[in-house]
Formats: sequence, structure tokens, C-alpha cells
Amino acid sequence: MYQRSTYLNKIVDQLTVLASCIKSKNALFLTDDSKWSENFFKDLLNKLFGHQLVNLNTKEKNYAGIDLGDTTNRLCVQVTSNNTSQKIQNTLDISKKYKRHNEYDNIVILVVGFKKNYTANFTSGFSGFDKDRDIWDIRTLLKKAAELNANQLQLVSDFLDSELGFLKKIDPLELLDEDIAAIIDTLYKYVCKKTQVETTDSEKKYKLTKRGNDFIVQKNRLNSVDELLFNNEIRPSLQYDKKIESFLGNPINSELQKKYFAITESLQKIYSENTDQFRSIGDLFGFVFDETISYENRQEIDDQKLLIILHNMYFNCDVGNNPNENA
Repeated sequence: MYQRSTYLNKIVDQLTVLASCIKSKNALFLTDDSKWSENFFKDLLNKLFGHQLVNLNTKEKNYAGIDLGDTTNRLCVQVTSNNTSQKIQNTLDISKKYKRHNEYDNIVILVVGFKKNYTANFTSGFSGFDKDRDIWDIRTLLKKAAELNANQLQLVSDFLDSELGFLKKIDPLELLDEDIAAIIDTLYKYVCKKTQVETTDSEKKYKLTKRGNDFIVQKNRLNSVDELLFNNEIRPSLQYDKKIESFLGNPINSELQKKYFAITESLQKIYSENTDQFRSIGDLFGFVFDETISYENRQEIDDQKLLIILHNMYFNCDVGNNPNENA
């Protein structure tokens, strides 16, 4: 059991760092046409799922619509670092144009990083395409890895060691005051407009609250947050909690503090009124990305910093279902 946990933790660390490198535009040259990333994920998927994928771009340069193919299992894969709905639909359109559905039964779009909670209704030549099942990300791979036995995990871990040995853990992002202000203004513009919640003259103040492990476990359970999501995505964001508290507690930012509470009120309203759409708090965060990040503001809003703000909203109990502390 100990050996299995050791290998699994190594795999989690390596893939999470890889995703972070790509999200932060680290100079790894992992663009959509990177031969390294195509071959890397071909080998990784084959080890995780037992597929027989080959890199189609070695057969024909820039093989249209898909990157990897398994003719035995009739599965094809497109590898991309772009997680926008437009990119996914574009991939499906190209694969349909070139009739890839005649060559394969299913298509998987692998987002190298983290996918969104897509609300778009995608159209595809693959009649059985399901956006929830067939759009994968790093979480999908980690969940599959968690199902493997110790020997299988060792093989995957050794492969990642050999392929990702050059990666270094990314230093914490520098979350500036202007970053926090821009994210709050953007969230207020898009999220509060949807619920028509406005700022008020409330005297409510931002207060950073520390809670014990039992409370955290209960809150995570109420919001369907598993250990993988909490430990590898939410927890690292909490190192910025005092920075956010200091910013919102500064009297010169009083209007932004009011906007902050209008945002959290809006998110709570959306979350509680759409339980069929949001099966977890992660789904809500995906919805926020879809609503706020566009081609127009993608350069101004860093999605990793947006996640930091959302994660801290969740952990500080400003967003999400909370345990009854008096129970």
C-alpha cells in the first residue's frame, strides 16, 4: 500500500507541474503542434489505458483534425493546450470535414491542463460524442492512474521520470494588487450582471477565517471536492490568503470589497439554484471561466490567478455549501 501511494503521489506531482507549466506559458514549447507533446501523451495514454495509439503526424505532416489514432480500438485523440469551447468546436469541425468518423468510432479531446465546465452544445461527425465523457484533462488522467496497481503505477512513474525530469516546480505566482482588482472588476461585470446583484452600502468586512481539518473535510464532502482536487488545486492557492485579505481590508479598496461580496452572493445564488448543472464546486468554477474569459480579455485576465481568487472564496466559506458550525 505504501509503495503504491508513493508512486501515485509522484505521478500527481509530475502531471500537475506539467499542467502548471503550460498554463503559465513556461518556455517548454508545448504548443498544439509540438511533436514532443504528441509523442509524450501517446505513450502516456497507452500506458494508462492500454491503448495502441500512434502519432498520426509522423505518417502525414499536420494530420488534419486529430493527432493520435488507435485503429484496433477505433479511437482517435486531439491533444491541445487550448481549453476554449471555440478550440474544441474547431477540432470537431475539422475532423468532420476530413471524415475522421469513418476511420474511428470515438474521438477524445485531451486538454493539456484543466478543462472547463462546458455549456456549449458541440456538434460532431462522431454521433456518440459526449462533452462530459470525451473531453479529458489532467484530472482525467490522474483518476485513471488512481485505479492502477503498484506495478502499473511504477511503470507510469518511471516513464514520467524519464520524460519530465527537466521540469522544475514553478515558483508561486506574484499576485499583484492590480491583478486582484482586475479579476474582481471582471467577475462583477460578468457574474453579477447575470444575477442582477449590485453592491450595497453594507458594512460587511472581509475576514480571513481559519478552520480545522474536520470542518474542511465536511465542506469538501458537501461540495463534492475530492482529495485530488483539494490538495493539488485548491490548497496551493491558499498561500495567497493573507495577500487577498490585506488587499480587501485596505480602506482605499472599499468599493472593490463591496463588489467582492456582490460576486460571492451571485455565485452562491447561481450554485444553489442550479444543482442539476453543478455537481461540484469545480463545476461552478468551470462555469465562471466560461462566463468571464473570452478572446477579448484573455490577455488581461490570467486564468491561474482567477482560480486563486475562486479557491480562496471557497476555502474562506464565501462560496459553496458550508457545514453547520453550531451542529
